[in-house]
Amino acid sequence: AATTGTANTTSGSRPVGSSVIPPPAAAATSAPAAASSTATSTSSTPLQTALTTLQTSSPNPDAYATALTTLSKLLGNITSNPTVEKYRKVKRSNPAFQKRLGGLGGGHDVMLAVGFGVEMVEGVEHYVLVANAEAWTKLVDSQKVVEGALVEAKR
Repeated sequence: AATTGTANTTSGSRPVGSSVIPPPAAAATSAPAAASSTATSTSSTPLQTALTTLQTSSPNPDAYATALTTLSKLLGNITSNPTVEKYRKVKRSNPAFQKRLGGLGGGHDVMLAVGFGVEMVEGVEHYVLVANAEAWTKLVDSQKVVEGALVEAKR
């Protein structure tokens, strides 16, 4: 899946044929509003529900913090390198990923909630984040929620 760029992926309309996530600067203008609405929201989102499941099913607080750290690193790698495809793909069976996040209750749901889908790549299941403007917005918003949860978990 080669990536191609389009000039108008930040206008809010769905890009046609685009497979490149808009650069971080494009999403930065909506980040403060997204962060404040997420922090004050009383309704439960799929991500918040998955994080709660992850927390309650983790064997101890350190395992939960490790899972959040792993997820934060995955999301941070994508936002720091939006055009690098390798950061948007995680092998589900990766032993380190399974130990830190994927094998925990709620781990699968968290990955789906932040925007990953499950795809077969060369006969192996992977979590894959499809690159488009909608995915970028969800990713940036999710990263803020995960970072907030990580701060809370480390208290």
